[in-house]
Amino acid sequence: GGRLADIARHLAITDSSGTFAFGSVPRGQYVLEVRANENVVLEARANENVVYATPMWAGVPLSVADVNLTDLVVPLNEGMTLSGQIQFASSAVESAVRGLKGVHLTLTRIPQIGSRSPNPRALLTEDGRFVFRNLAPGDYVLRVEGLPYGWLASSAIVDGRETLDFGLRIQPGVNIEGLAVTVTDRLPEVSGMLRDAADRPSTAGWVVLFPKDKAYWTGTGRRMQGVRPGTEGRFVFRSVPPGTYLLLAADAEPGQWLDPSFLEKVASRAVRVVVREGENSTDLVVQK
Repeated sequence: GGRLADIARHLAITDSSGTFAFGSVPRGQYVLEVRANENVVLEARANENVVYATPMWAGVPLSVADVNLTDLVVPLNEGMTLSGQIQFASSAVESAVRGLKGVHLTLTRIPQIGSRSPNPRALLTEDGRFVFRNLAPGDYVLRVEGLPYGWLASSAIVDGRETLDFGLRIQPGVNIEGLAVTVTDRLPEVSGMLRDAADRPSTAGWVVLFPKDKAYWTGTGRRMQGVRPGTEGRFVFRSVPPGTYLLLAADAEPGQWLDPSFLEKVASRAVRVVVREGENSTDLVVQK
């Protein structure tokens, strides 16, 4: 539950016989994670267009006390499969994307533990299907890459859950099918002007946009943005998923709007903004 910087990590590399050792490990509760970093397979089969991820994994909980732990035997496991299909917001988007080369999906592990393995990557078949194979357990963020500027995935739903907001969890022994990823070129913008106490345009500070629903405050953060006003106090938030948001001016540190405790403090003085599919919210006025 802590931030990545607060997580104690110890790294070791096996020798040719598979032997490993960690020295000077403080007492505590740990997870021994194993990733087969050598000989990673990155193969695209003509009939599947699948790029394989790290082939084997292991995760073993450990309790470290005052006695050395020796002769541990760690069995490696095969990974899981994630499959689905790309959908398109319109026929024009579908036609454009199908004509592109190199559109692919990636999974980024959160938090990143320090493995040197590449992010799992899957290419699209001609009918828009994709398959990730040999995935290690963990939490991931899905991205669609290789799209034109301003185009992106608007949703990625499996079993009724929006994974773009809350991440995607791969569990041991559980394959996931039917991930529906929608690509659009019409995510709305939210724009307006920041004005100071004397009702003059201001370029100082940040304008922050975040969801009214607190459930999103601990998600992937794609709905939480902060921008500095530009010339004449103008600001714009691009690619905002539809929903109900809160908007305000704040003296904040960069990225502070991702902290739920900060949002809790400022939410009461924010302005409510409803963002609808395909409709830009413009000419909003935010007062410092």
